Amino acid sequence: MSLRLSLRRVLFSASLTAVVALGAPAHAQDSAEASPDVEQARKHFSQGLKLYKDGDFDAALIQFERAYAVKPNFKVLYNIAQCHFELHQYVAARDKLTQYLKEGGESIEIERRAQVESDVLDLQHRIAHLKLSVNVDGATVYVDGKKVGVTP
Repeated sequence: MSLRLSLRRVLFSASLTAVVALGAPAHAQDSAEASPDVEQARKHFSQGLKLYKDGDFDAALIQFERAYAVKPNFKVLYNIAQCHFELHQYVAARDKLTQYLKEGGESIEIERRAQVESDVLDLQHRIAHLKLSVNVDGATVYVDGKKVGVTP
């Protein structure tokens, strides 16, 4: 099965789980305080799902990232990774899947963890590696328009 199919197959089941998880407060006494944030995160997340289904991956990514910023939940990271994948941003997709695995820890079912780990390995084959030699100190290095560092 291709990575694209593998990632897509579980996107919406993960999405539904994330919507439910966004609504679960950590403690009962936090429910009144968390309610506006949870509701805001749910709105962003739901809008992200709609945009994703419509094929607007840039806008969906923004909405999923907003949902995660308002109410961090590791399950949303999977959706963020899926958007990066659809946008051919394989490094970002790999990084978000790795973050998903780290933050999810033991909460991720064994079968799902194995599939996501496999997806991470598949993404490695889509990522180029660059060795750069520079003889100027203080030069800013950009890759794909993004600052990645300053020499040396």
